Amino acid sequence: MRLPENIQLIAYFVKIMFSQIDFETSNIETAQSLVASGLGVTIVPKMVMRQNANVNPLYIPLQSYPTRTVVFAYLKDRYLSLAARAFMDAYDRE
Repeated sequence: MRLPENIQLIAYFVKIMFSQIDFETSNIETAQSLVASGLGVTIVPKMVMRQNANVNPLYIPLQSYPTRTVVFAYLKDRYLSLAARAFMDAYDRE
């Protein structure tokens, strides 16, 4: 069995665990609105948690945090500005 690429991996496991999914969205606002309407559950980044005076979904922090690999992409044989190099260097120091 071949697993899907990175971005699709979560959706792949969700489909296996919850085989009766009737609706999917890639829009975070739509997902939260569906939850607020009582139409399911979703996983969202902490930075988009919203508090609404009328409806407050229950947010439960995950015990382990998913990670994402970030890479720099640029054309190999093209000039890279000093600002771009400084940005990459600053990121590498973190």
